[in-house]
Amino acid sequence: MLTYDYDLIYNAYYGTNGFSNGGYLIKHKRETDEDYATRQENAYYLNYFAPITNSLVTPIFKKPAVRDWNGAKNFMELFVQDIDGNKTTIGEFMKRAALKAKLYGSCFIVVDNVGNYKDGETIADVLKDRRFPYAFCLAPSQITSYKADKMGQLIYLEFSDIKEIGSVANEYYTMRFDREKWERIDSDGSWVNKGVHNLGRVPAVVLTCKDLNSISLFPPSEMLPLAKVSKAIYNASSWLTEIFRSVTFPLLTIPSLDAKNIVIGNNNALGYEPEYSHEPNFIAPPSDPANVLKEHILDLVQEMYRMAGLSFVTGTKTDTSGVSKQWDFERLNQQLADFAQNIQRAEADLINIFSLWINQPIEYNVSYPNDFNISDIAYELENAQAILDLNLSDELREDVLKKVLTVCFPDMDALRCDEVVSSLKEQQENKMQSNPPIGGNSAGDE
Repeated sequence: MLTYDYDLIYNAYYGTNGFSNGGYLIKHKRETDEDYATRQENAYYLNYFAPITNSLVTPIFKKPAVRDWNGAKNFMELFVQDIDGNKTTIGEFMKRAALKAKLYGSCFIVVDNVGNYKDGETIADVLKDRRFPYAFCLAPSQITSYKADKMGQLIYLEFSDIKEIGSVANEYYTMRFDREKWERIDSDGSWVNKGVHNLGRVPAVVLTCKDLNSISLFPPSEMLPLAKVSKAIYNASSWLTEIFRSVTFPLLTIPSLDAKNIVIGNNNALGYEPEYSHEPNFIAPPSDPANVLKEHILDLVQEMYRMAGLSFVTGTKTDTSGVSKQWDFERLNQQLADFAQNIQRAEADLINIFSLWINQPIEYNVSYPNDFNISDIAYELENAQAILDLNLSDELREDVLKKVLTVCFPDMDALRCDEVVSSLKEQQENKMQSNPPIGGNSAGDE
């Protein structure tokens, strides 16, 4: 992907640069520079891109991953609570990395060490001052050079990152890791440092949105087409605004060709031959193009949700059947589950690098959710009632009840669900026992 594509994705998500200053607006060939500048100033960005992207990442982290480890207890307890030296937990960090991977197709998680330890420094001193390895995440655009073997394992990685953030200009440095050595150079070449890490591997993890490409560690971003659609919506919204401005402030036509006598101003009136019989009136561009543009924008929005696999979202498809929605749910569920597995593997590999840096073995297990199915409560209740109307056996009725509880109360654990089912079953039995038998003798019968 080109740098322009990465910039477009970033700007589409955050609404910056070309989406905030009008740089992504296309100038019409008959548009003057002054009119184009005015249109850029008045443009607004309808950001559908960010919520769509978030909906493809956030569900994975709705429930915290289950983590367990054995070894390097003191280091691990601090590392998972402060993975980057900025009090970021490992869960928050992986969510940020996942967002980068979703946006750009892949991201690189680097685990670096703080440097040489002081003589006589104890583990307690290191932990107290947080002088142990830390992680940070890089976008593909920050990678300047790399090489990997046919299995996708990095042979070396070179990247550029921010050294210091300044009010005038940021300062950068270039870092290069191979499987044994590292080298760091400031952007101005004023400071060079190098050394040996002896990890036996490049201390970086590649997190991809989908399976690794056997040819490149930079798979194409599936969000790039949506970013381009966002740009199209941005332009269409600008054109629509111009039509509204023209219609809102119509032009007055009067029977006079003498502009000097037009008190309200030459820019608001149009003169015509006085001998024409029609009365003064206001004229404005037709509204048909505005209606066409409104429909076009709505179509583009619907297309964005469809491209992202979210066509079942309310407001984009209202006439779909329950079966069609279920298929959409299943596709999204599988997409999220596959991405969660990639995140899970990347996190485990991250801890492996951390273990190599501190030279202590760590047995680490992490498990992310693998089911993100979103249930339509009304649809599920309707199906449940239809099944109950069939007068099934008590065992099947209990299964239907459990399904309803799962849909309506997704956070209810299995034990609580069984308690509710048993309670309702007991109430039903007591109700049946309290009812008088059908056809029994009345008090007046002998």
